[in-house]
Amino acid sequence: MSLCRSLICLCLGVAAGACTPMQWQHASLGVSPSQAEVSECNQSAFYEANRQAFFYDFGWPHRFYGPPWHRPWPRYSSSDRFFLERDLFDYCMRVKGYRLVPAPNA
Repeated sequence: MSLCRSLICLCLGVAAGACTPMQWQHASLGVSPSQAEVSECNQSAFYEANRQAFFYDFGWPHRFYGPPWHRPWPRYSSSDRFFLERDLFDYCMRVKGYRLVPAPNA
């Protein structure tokens, strides 16, 4: 019984720690990004993700040859666009000198 309780407490502690709020902060200056910088990275990530995912939304170029039971799982799909956009946004912010750090408790 005590092992079960300990395991539950451990799981709750890990879950609470995983919800740490994060914020962007400049690596050397320690300042938060301006709204213009965030907007610029959001817009460029959105456009680039849409440009890269454009052909895959229409099923072209064809990635599958042969009978259906020999076809591999698709490497890309239209649902990957969101993840690609987030990765591009993170990359843009890091190039500008920002990094994600835990937000101070308010």
